Amino acid sequence: MWLAFAGAAFCFVFYSLASYSIGTWGRQNGGSLWLCRGLGMLLGQMCGFVLAGLILWKLKICALRSEVKGIPYAVILGRGYLIIFSCLLLQGALTQTLTQMGHPPSDQNAMKMFKDCIAAEPNAFIWFAIGAAIGAPFVEEIIFRGLLYSGLRQKFDWLPTALISSFIFAFVHGDPWQFFGLFGLGFAFAWVREKTGSLSAPIILHAANNSLSVFLFMILPDAK
Repeated sequence: MWLAFAGAAFCFVFYSLASYSIGTWGRQNGGSLWLCRGLGMLLGQMCGFVLAGLILWKLKICALRSEVKGIPYAVILGRGYLIIFSCLLLQGALTQTLTQMGHPPSDQNAMKMFKDCIAAEPNAFIWFAIGAAIGAPFVEEIIFRGLLYSGLRQKFDWLPTALISSFIFAFVHGDPWQFFGLFGLGFAFAWVREKTGSLSAPIILHAANNSLSVFLFMILPDAK
């Protein structure tokens, strides 16, 4: 268990540092700020995915294939998204309550980054969109539901494993105003991971949720 936990922590730090280092290197060699940040994030995610995949393969603690038994795969994904939708509704209600009390939450970190990028370098936004919709689901799921969840699951039942991994998933995003929503996302991904016995379902669900978020950001004027 501890080896998988350490591997997850190492991979997360590695991919974060890789993203920062690649972006910084690009800036030092004449690249524009937001283009380098976007490409740095995407390339860092790719590096983290490869490293985590190698560790996961070496430990042999998780499958990428689907192993659904008794419940259609699409039904599991649908139920998982209902968990996400319910948590996001509660997060929205909490945000509204805080706003009415005179404590409006700040923009979610990712949304603030998107807005700043659109304002400064609209053409660079494509790399952030790809990173959010594709890169993040792959690298985060292989770290949190691959290494971390699988390692914890060797010692604990699924519910404490889901709660612990979801808490860590929300915490490392460093966005206290969105903690409850992120926790709900992590829990939904852990639930479909448990139900299918594979990483493919949480990756698909994560990618669908992030893609929808990026799409809504692009079409809703208030989001920008």
